[in-house]
Amino acid sequence: MRNLLLLLLFFWPLSATAQFDDPEIPEIIVRVQSALEPSDPRSGEYVRIVVTAQIKKGWKIYSVVPSKEEFAPIASKLEWDAGNWEALGPFYETNPISEPDPVLGMVLSYHKGDCSFYQNFKVP
Repeated sequence: MRNLLLLLLFFWPLSATAQFDDPEIPEIIVRVQSALEPSDPRSGEYVRIVVTAQIKKGWKIYSVVPSKEEFAPIASKLEWDAGNWEALGPFYETNPISEPDPVLGMVLSYHKGDCSFYQNFKVP
């Protein structure tokens, strides 16, 4: 009888809940656009690449500044081939939201909605 009960519990259909409110994961979570300021630079000028991200509601991307916590999520990273342009300083970003994550038990910085990332260069 005990074995029958264990077998019944093993095969009993269980419901599972997803971690997202959406019925399915959207195809596009983040839309990214980029712009060069000024758009037509000359030799010797300083330029800025602006990357704007539009994040779907209910999703987030982490800050480009890595957390100092052990086992923290990987920071967002932007890379491209700038050719012979000289990068001036690190990437900058609009102010991220910083708050404790109840699951990981640490303070994390992230973006929701719209955010922008910037990189300055010198044109040779």
